[in-house]
Amino acid sequence: MTDDPTPWLTGVLDRIEQRAHAAANHGANWTYSPGGGVYPADASRHPGSIVTGLYGDLEEEHGEHIAGNDPEQVLALVAAHRAIIARYKTAADHAAHAKARGWPNDISQAAAVAYLDDVKSIASAYATWPGYREAWRP
Repeated sequence: MTDDPTPWLTGVLDRIEQRAHAAANHGANWTYSPGGGVYPADASRHPGSIVTGLYGDLEEEHGEHIAGNDPEQVLALVAAHRAIIARYKTAADHAAHAKARGWPNDISQAAAVAYLDDVKSIASAYATWPGYREAWRP
């Protein structure tokens, strides 16, 4: 069992990214139209609503939430999370190199610990996903 959630989190982000790309088939940017539904910002990609309510009208808070989590936004969030993971991996690699060389108190060790805390915070947002370990909770 490892204290490093990056392999698991990378898999989660891969799945989220796949879903966002699949949902973007009618356009990656969505907007909510009060009294209607959620529509692609580029109507030429899909002439009708992507999401409507049970009886036609979508409640405003639901519509705003769905449109605010359109594929474009989700992909941007995944990219930001991947950038933090990459910073952690770089710092951890440098810390391992410094340790192998016998360099005490290398700054990359502190950076790796800090970035790992960030990675664990991101992972905790997906705590309900299969495979999450409570040991990763920050």
